[in-house]
Amino acid sequence: AFTGKAINLEGTGTNKCTNYNLAPDAGLTNITDGTNVTTTRVTDETELRAAGFGALIDDGTMPSGYVFKSVNPDVTARGVRANGITTNTNNHSLQVFARLDGSGSADLRFTGQASPATSFSNTGYSKVILRDATPSNSTRELQILIPASSTVYWFGNQLEESSEVTSLIETQGATGTRDYDVLTVPTTDFILNDGWYYGELIFQGSTSAANTLFSSETGSNNRVRVIINTSLDFIFQKRLAGVNYNATLALPSLNYGDEIQWYGIFSSIFGSILYVRHNGTLYISPVQANTSDAVLGMVAYINSSDAVTAHTNSLTSNIKVGSGTGFSIDEVAVAGNP
Repeated sequence: AFTGKAINLEGTGTNKCTNYNLAPDAGLTNITDGTNVTTTRVTDETELRAAGFGALIDDGTMPSGYVFKSVNPDVTARGVRANGITTNTNNHSLQVFARLDGSGSADLRFTGQASPATSFSNTGYSKVILRDATPSNSTRELQILIPASSTVYWFGNQLEESSEVTSLIETQGATGTRDYDVLTVPTTDFILNDGWYYGELIFQGSTSAANTLFSSETGSNNRVRVIINTSLDFIFQKRLAGVNYNATLALPSLNYGDEIQWYGIFSSIFGSILYVRHNGTLYISPVQANTSDAVLGMVAYINSSDAVTAHTNSLTSNIKVGSGTGFSIDEVAVAGNP
């Protein structure tokens, strides 16, 4: 069984908003009010702490608990937007931490588009999310539509080119970028001989170049890699003492947003074998020897309650890195996105 250890691993991402999304005290740069709307900076420390943001206040990320306060005194709904355009019409995801003081409900949406939108009416802070939304043109921005005679308190806005939201990327008057997260496992914690490796992801890379999904190595002669190449070959590369034991299978297609689970097993008895579940269809690489035990172990595992549904947006998200002697688990690190 899994040990319960977990770490959030994410790929690169860009927040296209250009305001000070976590430091409203720094100014109202790149925030545009709609007709009759007025946005100011206020401290809302009591409500923030009640919602669990005390640590951000205490460590100085949100000095004194500043947030944006956007007031709509009008008799009709009006908007406030965080500047920063989509730049294209690919699917995007939007998020903001917000609360409503007033009646009705507010909407998180693109500027100039009534839909798609996510409505919220919570009086305490919560994370408002609009996933996998298509902007109608390349100049759409993140907007909060405020109901009549109401106020929205907000911070932590994010606009990213992704079918899913990722962890918050800070912006300081310009777009912000997060680099790939890298998990380094000490070689003493990994069994590089017999063992298994499992991961799952939602593909959001490009097939114009090879994508390394996982890599663990101690020099060029002892390593494990999982790669998707430009021919859509899914490759489990095992190199032990300078000898390659590679298992390969070809995917029929691979598109942005496809769900993939992969499971590679290496044994000194039967060599390497690779299983890939692509959008629910299971593929098995050519066998090299007696693999009955491996097949039974894989099918039981991939259908068990231990499997976590991939729901983030990067190649390295939700990787479960494990090693074992034969088919028993020796040490497990689980990567997921809460």
